Amino acid sequence: MAQTAKKANVSDEFKGTILAYLQKQAETDTVLKQKLDNPQKSIDECCDYIVSEVRKSGRCGFADNEIYGMALHYYDEDKIDIGKSSSGCNVVVNHTIELSDEEKEEARRVAFNRAVEEQKRKITATTERKSEKKTETKNEKQLELF
Repeated sequence: MAQTAKKANVSDEFKGTILAYLQKQAETDTVLKQKLDNPQKSIDECCDYIVSEVRKSGRCGFADNEIYGMALHYYDEDKIDIGKSSSGCNVVVNHTIELSDEEKEEARRVAFNRAVEEQKRKITATTERKSEKKTETKNEKQLELF
């Protein structure tokens, strides 16, 4: 896919997510594959287009398929208005992380150990406070005796 001199002001992570989606779709869609190779199009301009469309909508949240649909639309159209620069925007990219069974077990073990340590700290703190209270009460009683 050709890159133009204009750079989108979005994170590489966002661009990478959009590009990965488009490339995956192009594996089974030969028309899309040809459109992705268009030297007049770039992932940077695609991201600028997406951000511009999001801004125009006035909405703050979108489903993944809505954003991917905008990316596909950008590559579908030969002449498309990119819109204003994407500066000053915040883009959040959701990721799903798949853990192996070993990683899940390790995470459970770490969480369990943290919970045990936290409970020990609470018990120790409570015991210390009770001990301090008993000492204070004992000292007060001794003062009353004199």
